[in-house]
Amino acid sequence: MPEAKKAKTDQSVKYPEQDLSEVLGKHIIYTYENGWQYEIYFKSADMIHYRIHSGLVAGRWVTNREVCMTALGKGLVRINWQEPVGNIVTMVTSLEDRWLHSYFLMPKWITEDPMATVCHEDEHVEEMLKRREQAPSEFWASPYNSLRPKVRKLSVHVLFSIKGPRNC
Repeated sequence: MPEAKKAKTDQSVKYPEQDLSEVLGKHIIYTYENGWQYEIYFKSADMIHYRIHSGLVAGRWVTNREVCMTALGKGLVRINWQEPVGNIVTMVTSLEDRWLHSYFLMPKWITEDPMATVCHEDEHVEEMLKRREQAPSEFWASPYNSLRPKVRKLSVHVLFSIKGPRNC
């Protein structure tokens, strides 16, 4: 039996410089193809604020959400976070090219009682954690999420704001 080949490791692999200036301090409003509109402010490399203006949980508002941002190169930035309600969100954006691709998983309990999360979440975190723990761990993947590699062009309005989202 021939000896297994060892995988070559290329020590010259260069990962993208972690320049997040493409998004930091930016405030955008984006609308999905189904009309759901969101607003997000990229406060720092590990913090965002956002509001949901239309859709299943319109009226939801979150400040100081911890996130993980990673520069992917050529103006691309990936942002990931998990929420106390159980939502899992990942988005990739190129503000220069004016597009954003987002994928989220929402616990089924939210789809059954969306108004339970329509609030300024920061003031109700303990309540959200209790509801999440009591609910079954089933997820609903939005039919508006794209599982294909195609990136959808969205209506993205870039507001160059350094003060943060309105009313925050």
